[in-house]
Amino acid sequence: ATRDYNLPEAPHTSFGPAPPAETKTVDLGNEVTEYLVISYWTTTNEFGGLITTSSTRTYSPPPVTVTATTAADYVESDWISFFITTNEKGEIITDSTLFNATRDYNLPEAPHTSFGPA
Repeated sequence: ATRDYNLPEAPHTSFGPAPPAETKTVDLGNEVTEYLVISYWTTTNEFGGLITTSSTRTYSPPPVTVTATTAADYVESDWISFFITTNEKGEIITDSTLFNATRDYNLPEAPHTSFGPA
C-alpha cells in the first residue's frame, strides 16, 4: 500500500518493505573495478510517515605497491597489484597479485636484468 501526500514538501511514503541491498560494479578502466553496495531501509520522515532511504558504500582497491628485496648481489623489485572481487561466500574482498618486475645485479659481470634461463 502507498500513501501520497498532497503537500509539495512531503515525500512519497510507502508501507512496503525496503528493497534488498544491491551491488553495482564500476569499470574504472585499466582493469580496475570498484564495487558500490547500496543498502536500503525504512524509517520515519518529519511528517511521521514511513519512507525508504539508502546509503552507498564504495569499495576501491588500494594503489599498486612496489617492494624491494635487497641481497648482497642484487636488488629485486616486486609489484603488488590489488583488486576487488568476491569470495566463495559472495562477500566483497580485496585480493592481490604479485608480479616479479625487475632484478638489478650489483656485480659488474652479471647481466642488468634476468628474465630468461641462466
